[in-house]
Formats: sequence, C-alpha cells, structure tokens
Amino acid sequence: MTVRWIRATAFAASLLSWGCGASEDSTSVASDDRPPDDDPTEAGNASTSQKPQPDDDPTAVGRASGSDAGAPEATSEQEPDADGGEVPPSGVVPSDVDLSSDPSAACTESGVGRVKRIAVARNHACIVLDDGGLRCWGHNYFGQLGQESPTSFTWAIPPTDALDAVGAVAVGAAHTCVVTTSGGVRCWGDNASGQLGDGTMEDRASPPSSDVLTGVQALSAGNEHTCALTVAGGVRCWGNYESHTSGGGEPPLTTPPSKDVLSDVQAITSGSSHTCALTVNGGVRCWGDNSYGQLGDGSASILRTTPPASDVLTGVSAIAAGDRHTCALMDAGVVRCWGDNSYGQLGDGTTDGLPTPPSGDVLSGVQAIAAGERYTCALMNGGGVRCWGDNSYGQLGDGTTQSRSSPPADNVLSGAIAISAGTFYTCALLADGATQCWGTLTNGGQFVPRSSPPQRNAVSDVAAIAVGGTQLPLTGAAGFNCVLSSGGGVRCWGANQSGQLGDGSTQTRLTPPSTDVLGGVQAIAAGGAHACALTTGGGVRCWGDNSRGQLGDGTTENRWTPSNEVLSGVRAVAAGTWNTCALTMAGGVRCWGDNSSGQLGDGSSNGRLSPPTDDVLVDVASITLGAYHVCALMTGGGVRCWGNNTDGELGDGTTHPSSTPPTRDVLSGYVAISAGSSHTCGLTSTGDVSCWGSNLSGQLGNGMMSREDNPTPLNVLRSARAIAAGTGSTCALTLNDGLRCWGYNEFGQLGDGSTIDRSAPPSTDVLSDVRAVAMGLWNTCALMNDGGLRCWGDSKNGQLGDETPYHYAPMPVPCQ
Repeated sequence: MTVRWIRATAFAASLLSWGCGASEDSTSVASDDRPPDDDPTEAGNASTSQKPQPDDDPTAVGRASGSDAGAPEATSEQEPDADGGEVPPSGVVPSDVDLSSDPSAACTESGVGRVKRIAVARNHACIVLDDGGLRCWGHNYFGQLGQESPTSFTWAIPPTDALDAVGAVAVGAAHTCVVTTSGGVRCWGDNASGQLGDGTMEDRASPPSSDVLTGVQALSAGNEHTCALTVAGGVRCWGNYESHTSGGGEPPLTTPPSKDVLSDVQAITSGSSHTCALTVNGGVRCWGDNSYGQLGDGSASILRTTPPASDVLTGVSAIAAGDRHTCALMDAGVVRCWGDNSYGQLGDGTTDGLPTPPSGDVLSGVQAIAAGERYTCALMNGGGVRCWGDNSYGQLGDGTTQSRSSPPADNVLSGAIAISAGTFYTCALLADGATQCWGTLTNGGQFVPRSSPPQRNAVSDVAAIAVGGTQLPLTGAAGFNCVLSSGGGVRCWGANQSGQLGDGSTQTRLTPPSTDVLGGVQAIAAGGAHACALTTGGGVRCWGDNSRGQLGDGTTENRWTPSNEVLSGVRAVAAGTWNTCALTMAGGVRCWGDNSSGQLGDGSSNGRLSPPTDDVLVDVASITLGAYHVCALMTGGGVRCWGNNTDGELGDGTTHPSSTPPTRDVLSGYVAISAGSSHTCGLTSTGDVSCWGSNLSGQLGNGMMSREDNPTPLNVLRSARAIAAGTGSTCALTLNDGLRCWGYNEFGQLGDGSTIDRSAPPSTDVLSDVRAVAMGLWNTCALMNDGGLRCWGDSKNGQLGDETPYHYAPMPVPCQ
C-alpha cells in the first residue's frame, strides 16, 4: 500500500502553488465604510444517524461491535500511513439503535433527513439515511465515496445518494462496503488486496450493480480486508493475506470464501490487521496481527492465522477493535481493553500494554464503545460521550489536544445515541437529529474547513484586512491574515513559517494576538508569505519571506519583524506571491522582488532586491497583484496589466506575457480592479462586475468554465460596490452590503455552506452587513460594518481566527 498512498500524496502536492496578495487599497480588498448592523445565519446543518437492532431486522445489520439490544455503538478500523509506518484505524462497524422518535431533521435543504448509521474511517466517513440512502464525505482518491466522477475530497455531506437500499455500511482504509436491505454485500474504492471481493484487484469508483456475497447481516473492514457476518452467524473474510483474516494463504483472497471461518457469532469488528468476533454466548475470539497483544490470548505469537478454539474473555455484550488494541463492553456495562497502550487508549491510567484482557474495569455505566486508531470512546447510559487516549488532533472532543490515559469524569457531548471513531476523527449521532463530529478527517493532520461565515466576530475594532498565503510543496497550504485596527496597529495570525506574522518568531498562531507588531500604519498588504505596511508617513515596511527580495531591503534574508522603511512617498502598497508593488503619491508604480514573468514591469526578467528609483507607469489610481501579474487602474478609468498571461489575465486578447505595462488601456470605464491568482476582475461606475483570464473553476462568473481573454468581458453581476479576487474564486459586495462569491469552493471559501464550485454569482447573499471582503489562498474574510472580522474556508493554520484548525469539540457536519 505504500506506493498507492504516495500516489495520493503526490496528487495533493501538485495543486496550484501561489500567494494571493490583498492590500487595504480597494483594488485588492473590496471595501467601503458603512455603519454596522446585525449578524448573518450560518448555512449548512448536520444530520443524525442511528441503527436498527439486528433482532428487529436481521437482514439489515447485526450489531457491529456486538452491543446489547438497543445499545448504540460503532467501532473503527485503520489504514496505513503514506510512509508505510503507523497504521491508523478506518473501518467502522455500524451501531444498531432504532430511532423510535422522529428527530428534527437537519440538512433538509439538501435532502438529508433522519440518519440511521454512521461509519468513520481514517480519511472518509459515511452515513446511512432512514430511507436506505448512502452518503459519504472526506478523501476520495480511490473512489471510496462512491461518486461517478471522483474528486480529491469533499468536506460536507453530499446532496445525493451514492447508493440506495442500504442497510449497513463499513469503511476500511480507502474502501467502502455496504450490506443492502436484502442482505447482499457490495464494495468499492481501493482494491489493491482484493478487499472489494469482486475477484479482481482493480479499484472501483462507484458501487457495483451486483452482490459479491448474500445472506449477510453485518460487515467490518480493516486496512485491506473485509469481513462479513452471515445471517446464520458465520464469519467470512477476504482481502490482504497479511491480515490473516481468512485463515492464511499467500496471495490475497479476492472473493469471499465459500465456508465460514467461525460460526455461532453475533457480532464482528476489525482493526487495521486483526479481527474479533463476539460469539452468541458472549465470548470474544480474535485472530490476525498480534504484535501488540491485541488478540488478548497472552501468547508470544505475533500472528494467528485462524480463529482460536476458546474465548479470551466471556460475559461480553460488545466489542470494538482499534488499530492495535481491542476493547470489550461487559454485560455489566463496564469497559475493559487490551493490546497497545502507547497513548493511554486502554484507559487504565498507564501507557503499559496488556497482552490479555484485564480483570479490572476502566469505566462503568456504558452502553456502547468505539475504538479509534490510538484512542477509545464510550457512550454512557445517559447519552454522554467520553473518550481517552491519543488527542493529537482533538479527537477526544474535550477542547484540547492533550492525550488522556484514563476516561474523563465528564461528558464531552450529551444526547448521543451512537458513536464512531476513526484515526483522528470521531462522530456521534444525536437523538435530536444531528450528526456531530470532532478532530480531523484528513491524513497528516490537516483540517476541517468552514464552509459558511461564522455568526460571531473573531476580531473587533478592525479598519482594514489583508489575506495572504501560499501552497508549500511539502507541508501544504500556508494561509495567514493581518488586520489593521482603527488605532493604526497591525496584528497577524495563521501560518508563520517565514516570519510573516511579524511577531519575532516562526510559530503558527491559531488566534489573533493581543498586541500589535507595528503601529502608526494606514494600510496593509499580504502576499504569499510576506506582509507589508504603509505607515501614516507614507513609508513602506515589510516582513516575512524574502527569498526573492520581496521585502525590498536589499537582501534575501527573511525578517521575523517589520523592516525599516524601504521606500517613502507612497500612497498604496500591494503584495503578490513573491513580489511587492507601491503606488507613489505622484501616481507612479514601482515594483520589486520576483520578476520571473516580467511582473516588475521594467522590461526584463531580472528580480530586484530593493525598490527601483524610477516608475514603470504613471497616472495610476490603484494597483493590484495576482500570482504573477500586476494590474493598474489608471486615473481615467482604464486598465493596464503586465506579467504572466498564460490564461489571458492581462485582458489584452492574447496569451502572450508582457514585461512592461502597455502604452494604452486594454479596458476602460472601471472604478476598481482586483487580481486573483490567474484572473482579473473589474467594477464599473454603474456597479457592473466583469472578469477575464482563467476560468477553470468558474471564477469569471459567466456560467462557464473556460478561459476568457476577450478584452471586452461579459458583465456577470450588477449593483455591486466592491470586488475581491482570490485563488480561482471571486467575491463582490452588493450595494446593500451583501456578499456573494463564486468560483473555486473546495474549502468552502464561497461561504454558501457547501464545497461545490459555482460558475456564476449566486442570487442570494451569504453574509450581510459587510463593509469589506478579502480573499486569500483558500479562505475568505469579511470586515463587518461593526468593525468585526469573520473568516471562513481553509483553516489549517488557524487563519480563521475564531477556531483552531481542527474541531477540538463536537460540531455539526455541514451539508452541500
């Protein structure tokens, strides 16, 4: 599997790399001074899920982790790391609780009503609706979400079912399997080890039309294997032989076997490479990998290729297998765990592993259990949720990232009826119809983005905003924000790998600081990984990444604090990926830094480490910088652009780059302009918005997704008063202070509660009472009329300011 996960990582690393500069100048930050008003409503709601008991419907699903009748539960499995190292959990056996009451439906606008089951893997999760519909979200590199046209990942519950007539679902490392309402098994996604059971080792991006096995009541899935519990109580497994879940054998077993490996079973659960069964007599038997004693047989053997003939524990009502540990819920409602305990997942107050089930209990009053990769969760009798073990990404839900070696005394959530645990992501189904999750669903500790504007301000007393960021080749996106207070102070937060926050460190900040890094400022600009301030005296001071000389101090050394003035007599400043431009008091343009695409406008491709002494263009009213191009709004309303033109972003009707500003206007009649990564937008005096350049994500707003380099682009929105362009997306402020955005939306940066791209402006506002808007790499920030700041979209580096990059406490799952 190592090679296959490298394939997915390489895909993610190949995403567009650039930084979106935003200055206080209206050309790159859409703004206006308006009196404050009230706050908006957040879009997108969650839904809930529970499961019918097998006793009530034996053809639908058996108890996934072997719970009592009426006791909800879910267990999880694992998937291998990209480097072939530690193996996190990913398969989840569904819990079996029948929701007798009619909960308030959530996400009804997306057709998501009552949810019966939930299954969480390492990188994806699935729910089964009460009408038998299946919907999955998260990573989709192997087609595990069951979509006909796979996308890299999605963060919200999709609007349509991937499959109907589903009774139960189990998710593995990168594959998904269901039990249909008629008892058939169908699987899709990763099939490198034959875990789909279709007789091949070819991946499937959509559910098959026929069953690979019939007469099944429940499923469990590991990294690269799948197990089925038949209606007759037999266990059959297939997939990777290294898991030895099918009794051994050298090649992977690519079809379900014709004979049971164990009989008289009431529930099954799978870890990354081991499987456990709960017999009808309440006994536990496990087989597969035993490197950490997770089989509980106390032997020195690191592998068992067949189920044992005797129980390792009796009096058990439910079981849950994590990555390398196993937990049992006893008939008395107490929890006992064994196996790996490196992170305290056994809950006994230590980090010492156990090769056999303990005689002592770690928690009582429990009705269901779920085991994640390196942590364990319990559903209490009163509906409370408590988790312990690894908490690196907030998967325990207690609002921290501190691991726990014993169960907490308090619940992190109440009103739950089922739980499911993955690698760094935990979900609970609530009796009131809500699905709440916490932690992160992505590999490598990424994030859960916000797809709609928050209802509260992250910062107050803001006069101007600047949003920056760049895509790093190894560590991914690095976004950051800076604000200018009404008192002229600058404060920044988010990514800080190059010192772009200006606080004297390179430590990421997840929330806005309480002190200014610079005072006496009238405007700010944020680039790829650097920021600049325009002082009240007209001087330019910059900090952060200086690899291309973009700070203008004559060196290529990064600065973690603001530099001395590098230029004076300046009226406005704008920052791009690796370059900076200033507009002088006399209306002249001067640029420095990277010049690989001629964006400095001096007729060469040679970079500059300090501002030039001569203007490259005069009679300019404002400037805006894209990834590798610069545009100027002339005093007469004309537009002139130079630099890269691969996608027609210069608006001159060609795709030829230019290292000097044109001598004539290419467009006219504009009062504001804004440059995105590789597209440009303009606003006319009559409030019309038009855009040109790249249109791969619909950022031009013309209803299509094809490039537009025509010098007379189509007006796509009317009655606007300001515009802002970002990485493949665009936002506009309407005359009534409403916000509307379109284009690229994979991280929810359009604020419409979804992660679906839009090729045209929406007909309704996503936020009201907005004074200004700025777009960065993959996030958007709005300056409210009351001086507050609200941000949404990419949250990996904490740039949203109002929350950490991961959900450290339960939060609703949004719907598309």
